[in-house]
Amino acid sequence: VTFPVRIFKLMGVETIVVTNASGGLCQDFKVGDIMVIKDHINLPGFAGQHPLCGPNDER
Repeated sequence: VTFPVRIFKLMGVETIVVTNASGGLCQDFKVGDIMVIKDHINLPGFAGQHPLCGPNDER
């Protein structure tokens, strides 16, 4: 997952736009509404799989 982001960085890309198709819990949301991602829930983290565990790539 991080490989394309690292390549973008090497190419000088400073901003990427991430898209997602998912359902919303708020009934006020309409199909096609634009959202801003402020945070996320790391579901694998609940099972002990954390991105900071294991070997680190110092690039």
